[in-house]
Amino acid sequence: QAAKYAACVQEADSDPRKAMDTAVDWQAVGGGIPARHCIALALINLGQYETGAERLEQLGEDIQMGHDISGLGDVDLDSLQAEINGQAGNAWLMMGEFGRAYSVLSAALIDAPDQSLFRVEYYIDRARALAGLGQFQKSLDDLDKAVHLAPERADIYVFRASAYRALEKLDRAAEDLATALKLNPDNVAALLEQGIIFRLVGKDVEAKANWLAIVTKFPDTPEAEIAAKNLKLMDEVSEASPATQP
Repeated sequence: QAAKYAACVQEADSDPRKAMDTAVDWQAVGGGIPARHCIALALINLGQYETGAERLEQLGEDIQMGHDISGLGDVDLDSLQAEINGQAGNAWLMMGEFGRAYSVLSAALIDAPDQSLFRVEYYIDRARALAGLGQFQKSLDDLDKAVHLAPERADIYVFRASAYRALEKLDRAAEDLATALKLNPDNVAALLEQGIIFRLVGKDVEAKANWLAIVTKFPDTPEAEIAAKNLKLMDEVSEASPATQP
């Protein structure tokens, strides 16, 4: 049962349509929460974020109430409930439903054991939800906790730099981006954010260099698209500015 559960969850990521068929058949013969969990994840990976997130939330409630858990064997229910709520929170984030994401991610952090490797992900995702709600100081608080748990993760410093930028603490943002790029010189999100900080503090040459590097080295990424737009805006502003008189 445990092996079937793990295989179905993995397949929900790699081949969600096949996983959906497998899990529906499994549920029909008493697959219980494992089958329902697999169905919800397959729905999310098929782009049905709302339906999948709602199903995950219902699963979390059922586990909390002790409903339909007979097929879980010796699974740690607190960890499973935290994982399911974390997955629901991520789905709500993808929909831009930041309030709902915050609620279920807070529940995930309550349930997750202190030693859980997933706690850092829940802090990062809750910080993203808080940023989406415009609560940047609270977002920083969660990112500080994530950095404490995983100081080697470059992406956390990038998220925190973005929050610092929103709070107009540009020096702190620059420090975090320097750390991120020391950890991972090819972190494209860090290069993009660093270019934005350069532009805000008047270092246009450095900003342009960052964005040109992104367009050149990472051409087929969302960051390259944003960098290209920023470069175009810089050129338009430059062309619109009056020439300097001798």
